[in-house]
Amino acid sequence: MPANHVQEDEWVSGLPLHRATELLAPEAWAEYRYKYTPMFFLEDPESVRVFEEGKLAESQAQDALLSLIRRGRIELRTLHPRANPEGKWVRLSSDIVGALTAPDVDLEDSMIRFSGGVTWPVRAFLVEPQKRKPVKLRIAEAFDRLTAPERALVNQRGGVKILERALHQVLSDVPYPSLQREFRQLRSQWSKSAKRS
Repeated sequence: MPANHVQEDEWVSGLPLHRATELLAPEAWAEYRYKYTPMFFLEDPESVRVFEEGKLAESQAQDALLSLIRRGRIELRTLHPRANPEGKWVRLSSDIVGALTAPDVDLEDSMIRFSGGVTWPVRAFLVEPQKRKPVKLRIAEAFDRLTAPERALVNQRGGVKILERALHQVLSDVPYPSLQREFRQLRSQWSKSAKRS
């Protein structure tokens, strides 16, 4: 079922990662569900092969979900305070999201893992369709989703060109000259704000 046919209140409350993947990356999800095998027998090479194929399919489904997040289609939020069911679902920072790899994402239990064995429960929230927003706002939001080292390129020689290309990959529907112009205006606004503060 396409994402736009899911009841809006489902997305408003956030979806478990497996449900979001099923809706927005159905081929990767179907491949994972078809091939996933929870265990293998060491003495049985066929069992090991099937298990490894399942792990590869799982990794591809995790990567598909991460791609949706990095492209700004969905965002991950975690409950804050964590143990409080009355807590609020708070968006994860772009630095946390940018550092995630496929093994960090637990689709079935809707968790992300950090080093040291720490896990956070997360839900996926649909981001409003980007085309309704002004180009400048879309660029600012895409810039905010970059990691801190990527954002720091804005102050380095040659960094702006690298950032423009990275932003254009995410906002491929925006003509490159328009993106360059709007990004230049944004940088000018940020510079004026920094001087005032």
